[in-house]
Amino acid sequence: MWGLVALATGVLVAVGAFLDWARLEPSAIGTPGGTVPGVMQGPDVEVYGMIVLASGGLLILAGLLRLIVRRSGRIPGLLAVPGGLGAVGASIYVLTSLEPLFADFAGRVAATPDLSASNIERLVSALLDAGSVSVHPELGLFLVGGGGVFGVLWGLLGLTRRVGLRSSGQSGPRAHRA
Repeated sequence: MWGLVALATGVLVAVGAFLDWARLEPSAIGTPGGTVPGVMQGPDVEVYGMIVLASGGLLILAGLLRLIVRRSGRIPGLLAVPGGLGAVGASIYVLTSLEPLFADFAGRVAATPDLSASNIERLVSALLDAGSVSVHPELGLFLVGGGGVFGVLWGLLGLTRRVGLRSSGQSGPRAHRA
C-alpha cells in the first residue's frame, strides 16, 4: 500500500509541474508588437520546473521500488526525502517570488525585435508595483508543494519505521536459537 501512496505522490508532483502555477489578472498585457500571456506553468519557470520534474521522478521511483522490490529497505525513503524537499523548496521559492518570476517570464516570451526582454520586464514590474495587474498562485503550484510535503513525510516514515514491514507478516528480526 505504501508503494502506491508514494507512486501517487510522485505522479501528483509531476502532473503539478505541467499545470498552471500563476495567473495574471487581467488575463493578458498588451505590449507594442506582442502580448504577455496571462498564465505561467512549471516549465515556464525554467530551473524550478525542472527541479519539480526531477523531484516527481524521484518520488515515482521510490514508489515503484517499494512496490516491485520486496526487500527494498530504506532506499525508497532515501529517494523520497530529497524528492519531496525539492518539490517543497521549489514551490515555496516560486510562491514567495511570484511577481519577479512572472516579470522574467513575460520578458522571455513577449520580447520582439522592437521591444527587448528587459524593457518588457520593467514594464510588467511597473504594472505590478502600481497595482494595475496582479499575479495569483494557481493549483499546480499547490499540488507540487502538497505532494512534496507528503513525499518528505512518507520518506521520513520509511527511514525511521521501515514502512510495510508489518504488512508482509514479519514482526521484526528473528531471535537466534541456540
